[in-house]
Amino acid sequence: VPSILNFGDNAIVINSFSKYFCMPGWRLGWVIVPEILKDNLLKLSQNLFISSGNIAQYAALKVFDCIDELNKIVVKYKKNRESCNKILNDMPLLQFTIPAGSFYYYIDISKLKIDSTELCDILLKKYGLAITPGIDFDKKNGHKTIRVSFSSNHNIVVDGLGEFKKWYKKNY
Repeated sequence: VPSILNFGDNAIVINSFSKYFCMPGWRLGWVIVPEILKDNLLKLSQNLFISSGNIAQYAALKVFDCIDELNKIVVKYKKNRESCNKILNDMPLLQFTIPAGSFYYYIDISKLKIDSTELCDILLKKYGLAITPGIDFDKKNGHKTIRVSFSSNHNIVVDGLGEFKKWYKKNY
């Protein structure tokens, strides 16, 4: 598997079990640092945390037995992302980047001239569509953004974005 470590000994790798290993919120991960940084990183980490929970550590050991299943999830997410991309590209006032390492879009809706919380409320109440307002992630500019997840069943994702597109076409 390609890694920044393939490019030299001075690389720093920080990762977690959250996304790929389907363990979000468990606060479990790892770091790889050059030998010269190891002692300072250990000192720093001792001031940031003691250790992760026991159950998370055991679950992390077992998750390595599920790599085939996890790779199937990645394939599912890619299919969902491609479908989402087709639908979102048909809404030209939305600005977004195609996600490369996550299962959600973070979308700039500023050209819609509607607050993200208001939009999410409308979509939930009128269309049964749960989209997260950006204010949950960015207190300063989040009123101009939304987060759309594509981690669910393919039909649910496509149907949900279809409802968003209906609202969009009706209003813009």
